[in-house]
Amino acid sequence: EAVNEGLYLVGRMSRDALRSAITGPVAVGGGTIAPRLVHRVLNDLGDDHDQLPLVQHALMRTWDHWERTRKGSAPLDIGDYETIGTIRNALSMHAEEAYQQAAGEGKERVVEHVLKSLTDTFSDHRGVRRATSIEELSAITGASAEDVVAVVETFRQKGRSFLTPAPSVTLAPSSIVDLSHESLMRCWTRLITWADEERESAEFYVRLSRAAGWFEKGSAGLWRNPELEL
Repeated sequence: EAVNEGLYLVGRMSRDALRSAITGPVAVGGGTIAPRLVHRVLNDLGDDHDQLPLVQHALMRTWDHWERTRKGSAPLDIGDYETIGTIRNALSMHAEEAYQQAAGEGKERVVEHVLKSLTDTFSDHRGVRRATSIEELSAITGASAEDVVAVVETFRQKGRSFLTPAPSVTLAPSSIVDLSHESLMRCWTRLITWADEERESAEFYVRLSRAAGWFEKGSAGLWRNPELEL
């Protein structure tokens, strides 16, 4: 009853409310944003309010790029927005930067196995998060706990936050690692490919496991080609 009495229904944001959500933080940060960029972001968002986290991320990246390259009092503009990939590609480009950093340290395979372990498109084709401890990730990937922690740190550092817990939390073997948002597995091109590979592997593994179980019960024979070859 207390929970029900405490509920407050938040209505869907109007276009004006979205405009305020875009321009307000820029003003608080001491910057300005070109009206045409505001219109561009609103048009790119359209009626798909499920993309609001992507808007937030794209605007954060736009701001960071503008701060690095700003010239005098020039406002945030479409050029800054397009450089970071717009709503459509900003998250994928940003995640790819983190991957390339890890790859430069020779940890690309650890990244692949860790992120495959944290995503699940087998039980739900849309993709769901699969929180896993550092200890389990080490066992799954065959990498040392130190390498797993190094990868997690790369993807959760300030300004990225692709993985949880927050950077302020010290990681231990029992620490639970998770994707900060499902949008990562739906927008990062590389992770989409990895998730597809993992789903296909899971489907075939389940198929093999069931066939073995049926054979044990005497209700199915041994595999022949093409199944055996596969």
